[in-house]
Amino acid sequence: MACFEANPNIPTCGSTSIPPVSTPTLIPSATIAPIASPPSVGTTLSSLSPSITNVSQWTPPSSLGQPTPNKTPVGEPPVASKSTPISPSPPGTSSISGTGAAANATTSNQAPSKQISSGNSLGSGAVAGIAIAMLIVGAVISGLVFFFLLRRQKKKQLSSYYNQHASYTQHSAPYEKTPTVAASALPRSVEELLPQPAEDDALTGQISKIRDNIKNHVRTYYEFGPVDANIVETHLHDLAQATGMNHVTLHNALLNPSTRNDSLRLFVSWIILSRCTGDRQPTLLPGEVAGFSFPKAGQDQRSDGLYSKWKVLTAALIQHGREGEVQSSAPRSQNFDQTIADLDSVLVPFVRVGVDGGQRRRNLDMILSRSADFAFLLFMQPGSFRFDFGGHQGGLVVFPSLIQTAGDQGQVLNPPRLLSEQEVVASTGL
Repeated sequence: MACFEANPNIPTCGSTSIPPVSTPTLIPSATIAPIASPPSVGTTLSSLSPSITNVSQWTPPSSLGQPTPNKTPVGEPPVASKSTPISPSPPGTSSISGTGAAANATTSNQAPSKQISSGNSLGSGAVAGIAIAMLIVGAVISGLVFFFLLRRQKKKQLSSYYNQHASYTQHSAPYEKTPTVAASALPRSVEELLPQPAEDDALTGQISKIRDNIKNHVRTYYEFGPVDANIVETHLHDLAQATGMNHVTLHNALLNPSTRNDSLRLFVSWIILSRCTGDRQPTLLPGEVAGFSFPKAGQDQRSDGLYSKWKVLTAALIQHGREGEVQSSAPRSQNFDQTIADLDSVLVPFVRVGVDGGQRRRNLDMILSRSADFAFLLFMQPGSFRFDFGGHQGGLVVFPSLIQTAGDQGQVLNPPRLLSEQEVVASTGL
């Protein structure tokens, strides 16, 4: 147990004397090194505590505390500070725990300020980054807007230039040269859209089918025995003119059972096929061109060429307009009715007894439909065609020949080109 005298600087306790602990003088330093983290300080102090045997030998580092200013009044002698006796510490116990705690407290007070300062610096960096990004985005948007406005302005300027240039060209160019330029550029693009001329075999194949249909119709539905017929001779006069025969001769050929079959075939063929080339009304051509007046080939070379081009163009437009649309059959049916009425003016007296009138009518409609399709096929060709019913010396023409009178360029063919020959029978009984 330690005993203290009146003079605290000279304590006496038995035989053990403890030297007075001198107060360390702290030297102010201009620069204070920051403490990285409190745990490192405690670790350092713990590692130093075993090596300290005398308190008087220890001097606290300047980095653990702030300098203590000297508050001694000027002119007064320094007063010795009271020192608290320190009992000996057992081995392994640090005698500077109070100082270490103070250092830890000081360090803990300094740490939050560093964290706050670090947080403020991160916030300022983020704000700066956002501001820079916004400036870049704004510059890009402004550039895009400027680009589109500039492009639109250029288009307006080009359009205005082209309009002014076209107006100037129209006013300055001679009027006579305009059709020539258009005509030279138009055919190159239009010719590719036009259908190619049909082969001769396609034309002769269709006409052969019509010939067989008429032949079978006459043989199936009409009487070839003696009949008392009252024939309307109106159409016989026209047929006689087309064949070069006398109408009385045709009348007698119809009444004669031996020549009736051939004369009926001639009459049916002429009534139907003469309506396929636009020579007679009602025509079997499409309604779009039914009322057109067809020029005669060979009258004018320029007209022949224009007519050839007009036919092909018109047929192509009609065919294109019919694609994907349901065409009304009213005009065609009306033409069929009129044609059948002209046929019946001669055929009815020779119809077989017991024949189904509806079936005969349907068979005639089939022949007329095929003939109308063939008429449109002929109209589509650049050349011109006609049927020749001309009389044959010593025989009766029961089916006409098909000849081409104008070529693919509209030029007149002299002599005409024969595609299919006439069918002629012997004139016995005429």
